Amino acid sequence: MTAQEMFEELNLPLNENHPFKDCLVYGVCFTCQILFDKTEKIIVANIVLTPKHIEAINKQCKELRWLDE
Repeated sequence: MTAQEMFEELNLPLNENHPFKDCLVYGVCFTCQILFDKTEKIIVANIVLTPKHIEAINKQCKELRWLDE
């Protein structure tokens, strides 16, 4: 299962209409999103994280190859 599929199961679909350059944003509501800044390699989450969210975040980090360094 991909990170995108995991986030979709958590009702956080990939938001392709966000205004942020070089970012992956999951969630369509600004008050409930997880953002991956691919340039700075940072994650911003404005929701309470559950273990399932952490699993999806870790999977996305692996897919972005952030954990290879």
